[in-house]
Amino acid sequence: MAQTLPCLTSSNDCVNELTEKAIASSSKLQKLSERITIIDERLKVTGERIDYTKKKQWTNYISTNPVEIVQNIFGGGGVQRDRIAVADLEIKTADLLAAKAELERQQEEEKVEIGDKVLHLLLDYESASRRHELLSSQLETLNQQREVTRIAYKFGGGSTNQILGMEDRRDRLSEQLVEVEIERSGAVRELWQLIGF
Repeated sequence: MAQTLPCLTSSNDCVNELTEKAIASSSKLQKLSERITIIDERLKVTGERIDYTKKKQWTNYISTNPVEIVQNIFGGGGVQRDRIAVADLEIKTADLLAAKAELERQQEEEKVEIGDKVLHLLLDYESASRRHELLSSQLETLNQQREVTRIAYKFGGGSTNQILGMEDRRDRLSEQLVEVEIERSGAVRELWQLIGF
């Protein structure tokens, strides 16, 4: 798995590349984008309705009923109804804009969280890799010491306790090495899940 990821370092380029891939594959961000698109469409329709209602207001002054003409001149009747409709549409527009702003805020917050998660996973991987190298080096050194002690033991030097102690230490180092490898592969697996492969 580690070979096919584009990179596995905490460099800015790698963090940015993996973050972009994770953002592109995030289902939560896709849903937020879809909701924002729906709100944009509603805003467009609402804007068109406001424009239409404002443009047709002059038709309220044309009437064969003199009472309606007087009502319209003094701001009542059809003129009032149209003004209320425009005000209602403007309130709906404000509500839609507020909802869109909240969704955009959530979208940006999710992007930041994804970037943080990618960075933490890369740092975890690097930390586990350094510990893996250190433990491998310690194990190699211990194996060399154990071989020297075993040869010395054959010729009467050293003790059984010394050899058993080295065997015990080797087992503990091997166990720690396996744990670190599990941590590394876990970080890689989480990165895979995050970027959607």
